[in-house]
Amino acid sequence: MDRLLSALADVETPLRLVGLVLFAFLFVRASKIPEESPARSAGWLLARVGFAATLLLGLVGGLNYLVNPLGIYSPRFFEPIALHSRSEKLRLYRTAQPPPEIVVLGSSSSFTMSPAYIRERTGRPAFNASLHGGVPEDYLAFLRYMASLDKLPKLLVVPLAVELVRPDLPTGFEPHNPLRPYLERKPHELVEELRWLLRLEQTRASFRLLAAENKGRPPSHYRFDADGWAHFAKSSAPLEKIVDFYMATKEWGPGLFGFRDLDDTQISYFRGFLTLARRLGVKVIVYMPPLYPRAMAFYERETNLPALRTKLLEHLRDWQAEGLIAAVHDFSHVESFGGNASEFHDLAHPTAEASRRMLDLMLGPLPAGS
Repeated sequence: MDRLLSALADVETPLRLVGLVLFAFLFVRASKIPEESPARSAGWLLARVGFAATLLLGLVGGLNYLVNPLGIYSPRFFEPIALHSRSEKLRLYRTAQPPPEIVVLGSSSSFTMSPAYIRERTGRPAFNASLHGGVPEDYLAFLRYMASLDKLPKLLVVPLAVELVRPDLPTGFEPHNPLRPYLERKPHELVEELRWLLRLEQTRASFRLLAAENKGRPPSHYRFDADGWAHFAKSSAPLEKIVDFYMATKEWGPGLFGFRDLDDTQISYFRGFLTLARRLGVKVIVYMPPLYPRAMAFYERETNLPALRTKLLEHLRDWQAEGLIAAVHDFSHVESFGGNASEFHDLAHPTAEASRRMLDLMLGPLPAGS
């Protein structure tokens, strides 16, 4: 059994085996065909090839649907092997009852904004729609998704950090992006869904997931409640070492804020998001999320972050003056909301306690009419 699963881990092996079995089946069946006219023989063979191909596609589609390695479909027999926050949050929002009146958007930095705490503080149902690697184009797409469900909130709480509007913004964290049609204004197509169900990429992921389940998998870095709130897995490493690790990576190293101007594309998406929210009658509160104090001090001393943050704040104040934003909060430094250095999971992810402190300032009092 172990040797079989080891072979399954090599995704090329099962695909070759399937092809070999199909070829052998057709060869044996063809050898048993009685003497008959060439036309009838060819038709018989084509019919069986078609049947075998349909059966094979059905088996592949069924495997990918049940294993669900990318978190796209309903079955949850296994934890997906790839990041899947977009599929998960769309599914959770679609089924959320009662319909949320306050929704938190954003990246993983706002995962710990607790909908239960918002409901406790305001008496209104809430939902956390933050996404892994969420950026302004995701905000716009998710707002369109909520509108398509006729399930719009009254208030959106949205972070906007300099790193979310940088020119070299990385995308494609998740293999399947179900928000893409809402960004491109293209309807969902059944053909596209079937293509994803049968894609080689997903089939490979199914075999990898099954092999990983057999060997034993580490716990997920985070998991979501029904209201979208995330729970981070606890790390045994000291917080300072975790921050050092982040700052040593390319993504969070000195080059993170080495650019001079904000990305026009993401700025345009954010303005489009604000404009749509106003047209739909949804209030928006925007905040600039914090970074770990030592990292923030380094970035302010060694990079172009101060000038970039000033430019971003100018945009936010201008949009607020236009009536597109109800309130703007700069929480870049933890002391601005009464937090401290211990209230972080790592360099960029505040704990639930830090998030509660920020929510206290943003939701009390709520903007008039929200």
